[in-house]
Amino acid sequence: MRRYGTDPRRANTEGDGVKDGAEGKLGPDPKGPSPALPQNLPEIPRGQMRVVSVDSQELSAHDGRAQNVIDGSNKTIWHTEWSAKSPKHPDEMVMWLGSDYTVGGFTFLPRQDGSLNGTVATCRFYVTAGFV
Repeated sequence: MRRYGTDPRRANTEGDGVKDGAEGKLGPDPKGPSPALPQNLPEIPRGQMRVVSVDSQELSAHDGRAQNVIDGSNKTIWHTEWSAKSPKHPDEMVMWLGSDYTVGGFTFLPRQDGSLNGTVATCRFYVTAGFV
């Protein structure tokens, strides 16, 4: 059954942690916020976040280090390594948020310099409790 233009077999269109099929059965639009998650959660302070690991980052020909993801600047980007090699996708980054939080979503700011190079086509976001 298709509701709201989504596929109930897919994981979850809006990334709220509730599968489209489950939301379709529950009633709410899977493209909108899920009632299963708390709303209006506070923003997690960037200053306490830390990049734990990343599978690829450009450090030679451009400042594409992973730390740029959480530096708060819209002028910096994380870019996979391209000057010395071309890694296979998908790319992966592991971050520590600095403490345990209830996460209701995340904001992704696309590249702001007008270039289409490095455009993110697909993104998956996972959370786990108790990571150190």
